[in-house]
Amino acid sequence: MGYGDTITAEIDFNGFSLPLDVGICQTEPTTGACYAAPTTSVTVDIAAGETPTFAVFAQATAPIDFDPATARIFVRFVDGSGNEHGATSVAIEAY
Repeated sequence: MGYGDTITAEIDFNGFSLPLDVGICQTEPTTGACYAAPTTSVTVDIAAGETPTFAVFAQATAPIDFDPATARIFVRFVDGSGNEHGATSVAIEAY
């Protein structure tokens, strides 16, 4: 981000229901270690020019068929007003 703000990184499935237990944490950039236990969202004060890192953990509770159009984990970065500042996603499959 070009300016400082408080951002919440939150996980969703883009309106689909998936049999997953998920969590996200902010990580220490050089080691990848979580600063705190993963939860469904994490709120971070980000200074101008800072590039925080995050890790996502997922555990399937039932099989998930290969369907990259709908079987996806999304991470959205939202400010306190609900404005999205970015997002990323990854397809998921579980046996």
